[in-house]
Amino acid sequence: MPVEEIPAIPLWLDLLAVAVGALSASATAENVQSKGRRIDWLGVAILGVAVGLGGGMLRDFLLGVPPATLQSDWYILTASGSALVGMWLAHALRSLNWVVTALDAASLGLFAIIGTSKAIAFGVDPLPAIMIGTVAAAGGGAVRDILLQMPVGVLYAGTFYAAAAFVGTAAFVLVHLLGGSMLAGMLVCWFLTVGIRLASVKWGLSLPEQMALRRRSSTRSRRADRRMTQWGRRAGAGAGAEAAEGRERLPRDPLAAAYTGPLPIIELRRDERPGDAPDEGDHDDGAPAPAR
Repeated sequence: MPVEEIPAIPLWLDLLAVAVGALSASATAENVQSKGRRIDWLGVAILGVAVGLGGGMLRDFLLGVPPATLQSDWYILTASGSALVGMWLAHALRSLNWVVTALDAASLGLFAIIGTSKAIAFGVDPLPAIMIGTVAAAGGGAVRDILLQMPVGVLYAGTFYAAAAFVGTAAFVLVHLLGGSMLAGMLVCWFLTVGIRLASVKWGLSLPEQMALRRRSSTRSRRADRRMTQWGRRAGAGAGAEAAEGRERLPRDPLAAAYTGPLPIIELRRDERPGDAPDEGDHDDGAPAPAR
């Protein structure tokens, strides 16, 4: 794609997304501590910085440019400060979970906008641009799960997170390919990402699981077996009579129930060795019997 100029995004809006990501990181740390794993202030600050800045750093790494989040002090200060504030307000954040979810969805859409627009500005092809935008949006959450030794959420069944960012970034790239302005692409990306994320949380939407697909396949096979059984029962006695008549037409073999293959032929030879034949039970693995 051709290289274009990125419309300026206000610094305060970018920092707001970083702050919301750090708040979600502190809430996750509170849940981990409730299970017996202790995290100190420094750990919470590091976690907030990783979540708030992780996606942008992964984006710039894929683009091969210096991380923009390390070119200003405000990013690190905002991420660490928001994480520490979230640690103190953990109980209040639990009661306002819907607010945190809404702000987290808004930051997800914003990070998707920034990542995709920067990839387009560097002339990246459509599919890599979608990938970079998705990584920029969901990368912080993946880094958080790795640091807390939790299953990476984007790899397991759950509400739409990376999938919402993927749809939004794909729409952004499509608008750009159709000749739309960058601002129009940004708005479409943000509204789609935020809308899909909030809808999935509200109604519990998720992608099909691997085990669910396997269970559906086994359910179909069991239903097919039941249909075959029902059809056999509907045939009734008529099917049994036809089968019996068919067996009567076949040639009878009196030995069929005992043995149906050719009988082995064993050749008997006379023992011409001198001496009497050995008694029963005196055989020693084929060795000749001793002379008497």
